[in-house]
Amino acid sequence: MLNLNLAQQKLIEYYGKNVRESVIFMNQKQVQMLVETDKSYDIVLITDHINLPIGNVDVLIQQKILKTGDTLEEMTALLTSLHNDIEKYYSQIETKLNDVIKDMKVAIQEGNNLLPLTKDQFNQD
Repeated sequence: MLNLNLAQQKLIEYYGKNVRESVIFMNQKQVQMLVETDKSYDIVLITDHINLPIGNVDVLIQQKILKTGDTLEEMTALLTSLHNDIEKYYSQIETKLNDVIKDMKVAIQEGNNLLPLTKDQFNQD
């Protein structure tokens, strides 16, 4: 299980001590943070691998916004990046839902019984 102390420790290992961070999102498997360095604002995703020993995590810089001295421009770039990510994920979810609906319609037309999916069937991609 990933906790905030482990995430902060991994940030220090990656960046050193001269950073400020703030949590955007956190659950048991992932922490997404906004990290401020001397030169940039980074959106960082730290992911725990539950099936591996505690502390075995990945640190991924999802977005790097270089500091320009214009705070409004920097924050606009950051928000645009987050907005684009949301749009991308929404589109993926919409596609998956449409595929499920299409499969259900075909199954109904073929007279198949629609039984609840098992967890493994549900998680197949």
